[in-house]
Amino acid sequence: RKFAGKVLDGTQMSLGEGPNFDPTTNSLCWLNILGKELHELDLTTNAKTVHALPFMASVVARIDDRRQMLATDEGIFIRDRSTGNLVLHVDFEPGKPGNRSNDGRVHPSGALWIGTMGRKAETGAGSIYHVAKNVVTTLFEDISIPNGICFSPDGATGYYVDTKVNRMMRVPLDPATGLPT
Repeated sequence: RKFAGKVLDGTQMSLGEGPNFDPTTNSLCWLNILGKELHELDLTTNAKTVHALPFMASVVARIDDRRQMLATDEGIFIRDRSTGNLVLHVDFEPGKPGNRSNDGRVHPSGALWIGTMGRKAETGAGSIYHVAKNVVTTLFEDISIPNGICFSPDGATGYYVDTKVNRMMRVPLDPATGLPT
């Protein structure tokens, strides 16, 4: 059986990442990492908006009706949706200017898991972090290309892939915090 998908946007990107659906606005957001852009598509009207960013971002997540969180190569920023104003929330990897954010996902508890990698995909240059409020916890180090970060619906299991070694990892989690048990 074949499934035919519908192309929602044909924009070519050299490194697209982080698609995220917001059910409260019926919109889809994603990032053009190398192009330093945030793309938003209203699925009700099919209106698309592209927002220029001053940095490379790889994860966008809804905070509330007014704000979004962006994981970037310069830290985690809070973005005001109406003005585009960006405020640094927390720098999760200070002292590593050769790295950038890659994949990430919000755990059911509200904590963010964010992966980093070397800008040239250097072996073992990255890590995966847990960010809750202003607290950054290093979960896994020596990651080359973090991808596929996701969680079981109950939040008790986390998954991630290091693309360079082609291995998927499963981690037991505290469902209330998103931290490994």
